[in-house]
Amino acid sequence: RVDRRQRQMCIRDRQSTGKKSRSSLMSYFSVSLFCFSLLCVYVITANDLQIAGVNFTLFDNVLKQHVSFQENSTIVDYKNLSKSFEFAIFIQQIQTANLSLIQTKEQWAAFWINTYNALVLNTILQNPCKTDLFGSCGVLDSIEQIGEQQPSAVLVKAFSRIVGTVAGEDTTLDKVEQQLAKPNITYSLNIFRIYYPLCIVKASISSPNLLNRAYSPTELQNQMDQVALQFISHPTKGSSYDPETKQLRISKIFLDYGFSFIDLVEPDTENRSVLWFLIPYFERFMEPKIIQEIRSNFIRINETIDYFEFDWNLNGDVKSLCDGPIRPCFPWWGMLFVVVVLMVLVSFVICGIMRRREKRKTIFLEVHFENEV
Repeated sequence: RVDRRQRQMCIRDRQSTGKKSRSSLMSYFSVSLFCFSLLCVYVITANDLQIAGVNFTLFDNVLKQHVSFQENSTIVDYKNLSKSFEFAIFIQQIQTANLSLIQTKEQWAAFWINTYNALVLNTILQNPCKTDLFGSCGVLDSIEQIGEQQPSAVLVKAFSRIVGTVAGEDTTLDKVEQQLAKPNITYSLNIFRIYYPLCIVKASISSPNLLNRAYSPTELQNQMDQVALQFISHPTKGSSYDPETKQLRISKIFLDYGFSFIDLVEPDTENRSVLWFLIPYFERFMEPKIIQEIRSNFIRINETIDYFEFDWNLNGDVKSLCDGPIRPCFPWWGMLFVVVVLMVLVSFVICGIMRRREKRKTIFLEVHFENEV
């Protein structure tokens, strides 16, 4: 009996040991499979963000660390961004990009959208102070103030200034935007060209939200749709509808880039308008009865569209980056006016002196002539 009990105990021990080994093996296999999946996702994502020889994973990390959401709008932490080693490396890589490596229209659009947003951020970091003819004169409030007090501002605006080098060529923000706005030989008209105005951020409060991720070729369409929905549903800068007055207010971006959004509307559509582009997005956050009302009163609403005032204030604080004096800025035209006035006054003074001399000379000659007579 004792032997029989011992045998049964041994058999039970073996079975329990076998179960433990199998469970440990299964858990080990599960963990390994999970790690392998993560590695595959990382490799695919990393390869996806390698465009034209530039590692956009660096920019992706920068955006995740220094872009945050506050009241449905994005705020940039320029102070810590200025210390980012990854961002500095990324800007250097853009300078040596090889555009011949771009193979698809998705890569083309993702490259130039990310490049535009990166150059805008870098422009703010390089110009945190307003300047006039005498140097720094205060903290920058808007990207439009860069070079505003300089004589060159007459011909060259903020977006027309050279802001960096891309693929070995000096470029401006306007030139980068042209790469997205105009279909080139390789990548003809496509949906990315239509949506790009909602993806490029001009460092201002009224701009669309800066996505806290880099735009990826494989996710580009979904990312564009996400940014468009966030912007259009924003009640103070995207769109707002008053059912009582039937008044629709939208961003001035839809006025400035209206031709781009209208390209999505069928050519034979009656009353072709940017409103046809907006309605599908309205359906995703407005009540059905409001959508029906907009469709029923389409012509009237379309003819009376109003636009939000565009707020050019910066989408972040740069006070800590501006170490110059805070004083009134003297615009170049004001200084020119002062110089002209001074020149006029000096000329009047000189003319007065010359007249006095001529008058004294005339009196002297008359006295001398009378004495001789």
